[in-house]
Amino acid sequence: MTGREPTTGGARGLVNCPRCGRLAPTLVRGQCPQCLREEHDQLRRVQTFLIEHGPASAEEIAAHVQVPVERVLRWMREGRLVATAEPLRCRRCGRPVRLGVLCAVCRVELAVAIRQLEEALRSEPPPSPRPRRRRVRREPAPNRFDLW
Repeated sequence: MTGREPTTGGARGLVNCPRCGRLAPTLVRGQCPQCLREEHDQLRRVQTFLIEHGPASAEEIAAHVQVPVERVLRWMREGRLVATAEPLRCRRCGRPVRLGVLCAVCRVELAVAIRQLEEALRSEPPPSPRPRRRRVRREPAPNRFDLW
């Protein structure tokens, strides 16, 4: 165990934060309260940077504010951070996305496909039970060739 895995701390209900390893009574957004505070401070710094300098790419933001690029991209996907120079791309078709991981067209197509699948599953008759096989009680064959 590396100390980074969330583990329960026994009867008190303490949990290790996966990010820093500290013990915390509860995890909010998968982090202890101190890591959550640090992330909020980083988000505020990024938002201040964007207000002062205007739209910028995730790499530029990360370089100037000293925040990991992955965190900036996650905030953009979650909708907590908008207004960057380069938009996020849809994971399915590559179109620009403002929020989330799918563009509006792909979200609609996915919703339609799910609805059609649900309807097909509902309209499909339930599988008929297999006919029960009658058990025939077999009596032992008479010993016809009993030599003894």
